[in-house]
Amino acid sequence: MDAGDTSSADAARDATIDSGEIGCLGPPGLYRSGSCTELADGVRAFQPAYALWTDGAIKERFIYIPPGTQIDASDPNGWVFPVGTRLYKTFSLDGVRLETRLLEKTRAGVGFYNWETRAFLWNGTQDAVVENDGEFVENVLGTQHDVPSRDMCRQCHSANSDGVNGFSAVQLAHDGPGITLDDLNREERLIPQLASMDARLPGDEATQAALGYLHANCAHCHQADGPAGSLTGLLVRVDVGLERPEETQTYRSAVDVPGNWVAVGARLRVASGDSEASTIVRRMSSREPAVQMPPMGTEIVDPVGLELVRRWINGM
Repeated sequence: MDAGDTSSADAARDATIDSGEIGCLGPPGLYRSGSCTELADGVRAFQPAYALWTDGAIKERFIYIPPGTQIDASDPNGWVFPVGTRLYKTFSLDGVRLETRLLEKTRAGVGFYNWETRAFLWNGTQDAVVENDGEFVENVLGTQHDVPSRDMCRQCHSANSDGVNGFSAVQLAHDGPGITLDDLNREERLIPQLASMDARLPGDEATQAALGYLHANCAHCHQADGPAGSLTGLLVRVDVGLERPEETQTYRSAVDVPGNWVAVGARLRVASGDSEASTIVRRMSSREPAVQMPPMGTEIVDPVGLELVRRWINGM
């Protein structure tokens, strides 16, 4: 990957800040003043049902929705957020925070270009961050974790109707920790309300796990308006309200469907009952730059996710 001119990014990565007597200097608006652990008023943690693989990094996710505002859920698959909404995602390895990303809606309307993207790099003593200037940064604090450029952020966020990937009906229809779809309904933060059962994925446990994994890791590109979806016709976003797995775009566009890319030695995108004859599995198993899927944001194969997809295919 061509990182371009990283001199300013290197400066951001290497910068150190002495927080002195004012306490921790965290990402703006995330924590109370002087703290890097106590969330600011109105900031809440959430956890998607299906996680994005980021080479083993632990992720903490938070959202701030301005008081008195609501999310427009008239399209249950494409929520529109109020101006002032902020989403944070912090990446950590071995208990050390490396980066916090901030997505803030600064203009009314629908689409990623109404959002501002920022990235903050943590220092080694974990008591301050410095803002990156939008360039690609490799190996933060000596780890394998990389910070994407703003253009790379756009590639993964621009296809969804309002730019947000992980805070959605499908991702919040669970009973786990953090804010859930039921919480948003109870607090009247969604208009109109959406039943949690309608947003759960169809199929048995193995099918749900695989469909959810592909939805979380691939659908930001492989959807009708995404760069990969429009180019190849492979669509893996799972929409709300489907009763049978066979109704999903994943089944219709992948199962026993010939692929566009046969260089890996597999003819079908998903070969029923034979994961090793499936293009999806072959490409997920690789980290060769011209072969791997996803094509960016990861340098290590996800063994758990790969096994989920294999088990689903082999069980057909």
